[in-house]
Amino acid sequence: MCSVNMWIQVIFLCITPVLLYWLGTRWAWLDRIGVVTACYILGILLANMPVLSLIDTQVSKQVVEIVVPLFLPLLLFNSQLKVWKTLGKGIFLSFFLCVLSVSFSALLATFLFKGLIKNAWLLGSMMVGVYTGGTPNLSAIGLSLNAPAELIIVMSAADLLYGGLWIIFLFGFAKPFFSYVLPSKALSTEQGETIISLEDRFIYPGSLIALLLSIFILGLSVGISWLIYQRLDEILIILTISSLGILGSFLKPIQRLKGSYGMGNYLLLVFCLSVGSMADFNKIWDTGFWIILFVGFMMFSSISLHLLFSYIFRIDVDTFLITSTAGLYGPAFIAPVAKAIGNPLIIPIGIASALLGYGIANYIGISLSYLLRLL
Repeated sequence: MCSVNMWIQVIFLCITPVLLYWLGTRWAWLDRIGVVTACYILGILLANMPVLSLIDTQVSKQVVEIVVPLFLPLLLFNSQLKVWKTLGKGIFLSFFLCVLSVSFSALLATFLFKGLIKNAWLLGSMMVGVYTGGTPNLSAIGLSLNAPAELIIVMSAADLLYGGLWIIFLFGFAKPFFSYVLPSKALSTEQGETIISLEDRFIYPGSLIALLLSIFILGLSVGISWLIYQRLDEILIILTISSLGILGSFLKPIQRLKGSYGMGNYLLLVFCLSVGSMADFNKIWDTGFWIILFVGFMMFSSISLHLLFSYIFRIDVDTFLITSTAGLYGPAFIAPVAKAIGNPLIIPIGIASALLGYGIANYIGISLSYLLRLL
């Protein structure tokens, strides 16, 4: 691909999320499915056009590798981990059980699929990231563990497939269904008021400052890696970025900086569009059948374990659903699910859970990778 076409593709990947976000504020159906999902779907459509190929997957891959370490600190600046001490024990317990369920599922899936998938431990580590935090963590863990780009693409596409089916269930049938198993006591208004909501608009006076801080953190992380190892160690770089992003969330100047989450959300949309544009389903089905089954097994086994633990510990149905959504989808789907189950008061709590997941997912996924390799 010539350089002109390359830059056209880069500009397209950067501008299209802005257009979709703007349309989402005007089209109710687009707002309901979510701009994140729309970016994935549009990217996949472009990657699977039967006649005309408009996308160079190498360009999309390079965009992904650039935006992942940039939007991680931007999202983590808003993690507000200190507010967890003000929440009820049920919220913290439910999200802990969600993370525990995902970890157990990774161990079980790695053991069951180790004879069918080469380096099944790598899949388990990455799926812990995506179902504790989100797709950004999947890519971050994959990059740190030197996962092949094709593997990240297949897993992202499979996650989109299963996640799309499950979100339909969450919107329409989940609360009545799970109410047969779990108590119906809802979260209190007081808990819902302990956390401020996130502003996801892209442009604020502080957006550029936040982006520059993110670039500084990336540069500092690279420098630390070079100072210690005299080379670029991907694991150390990702964990340093995560640590500095969380540390930044405790600093008042960064807390008051409007625009960090919006800028991170924008780069996340660029990431989603880019990953979608790499998902050629013909290649995925030919090479990724067992990988697709692995992802499905992990998702539904982790949900089942979380439900079992919630039943044992008497977690109410709203808490179970919103913390499960936080782990499976991240912040983007908290508000739609909360409204679908008729309890918008839990939106701030759900966002706090999702941001906590972003903050801890890289540590858990990378740490668990050492145990999964033993299987």
